[in-house]
Amino acid sequence: MKKRKPIYFVSYPKSGRTWITMMLAYIQAKMTGQEIDACLYNFGVYKSKKDDLNFPKIIIDHAFKEEYIYQGKKFPLDFYKNRKILLLARDPKDVLVSHYHFFKNRYGIIKSDINDFIKFKYNKKYFYITTFLTNNNILKYFGFFNFIICPFLNFIHNKAHKDIFIDNIGKSKYRMYAERFGLETIVNYLNSWVENKNSFADFRIFYYEDIRKEPFLSFKQMLEFLEIKCEDYLIKEAIEFASFENMRKIELEGSIKWEDLYLTKKENFVQQNFLMTRKGQVGSYKEELSQEMSEYIDNYIRDRLNNEFIRYKRA
Repeated sequence: MKKRKPIYFVSYPKSGRTWITMMLAYIQAKMTGQEIDACLYNFGVYKSKKDDLNFPKIIIDHAFKEEYIYQGKKFPLDFYKNRKILLLARDPKDVLVSHYHFFKNRYGIIKSDINDFIKFKYNKKYFYITTFLTNNNILKYFGFFNFIICPFLNFIHNKAHKDIFIDNIGKSKYRMYAERFGLETIVNYLNSWVENKNSFADFRIFYYEDIRKEPFLSFKQMLEFLEIKCEDYLIKEAIEFASFENMRKIELEGSIKWEDLYLTKKENFVQQNFLMTRKGQVGSYKEELSQEMSEYIDNYIRDRLNNEFIRYKRA
């Protein structure tokens, strides 16, 4: 039997990936008899396991070599050429606010205010040494990453971006994610997929806002694109399972051991802004962005974001 080609589900961080993945995992669990925990982990595996005849091979990720895309470097077209791509997009303003709280409150590694975070520019002279070391499988194989490479890269990022990072926070790998900070990286990311869409076997954009507004219709269309055939009642159950209230309950109780939703140190995540399930709303940026910053984002997007995302270009 011919091996199935994977379908790639990609999104910029904090665009609703965890929410959609929960719905997909529920459906896969019901269709294949697997545990939901196992289904959640299956979606992130590049070297896929044995094909499941009852369910297509779907890889959910931000991107292969995502740091190159964030920084507007060469798009990894060789990896995605002639592949079927689903891109999940969300209003950059909501993404920025959510992303800011993720690093400031959930992981506590940045000290800047939200305005500096939005305008952040990555020091690109460190880009290639950082990507070489973080993607070097030989170093990881010999166990050098956590004890040598990670502290070294933390030192580099502290030196290059001392105005944004908190000092002396140990070996946290999350400070190495500076290449994804700021509005510029969102625009680079979204533009890159659209600019290369003619090289994909199929490409479609789904919008977070549409799924929130009409979850059943939007998610059903998404399932069709992902080549998943299931009954309507199962779609409704998946939507209910992945409701904000239930996901918040799962996160607080730790009933699913999935790293995207599991709190390993619950005492550190007692406030709303510490949680992965923080708000899950459309337009919550209005509560946190000043009018001046909101206008700055509008102007930046209007000038630089591809017209494919016209809905996010405000007059």
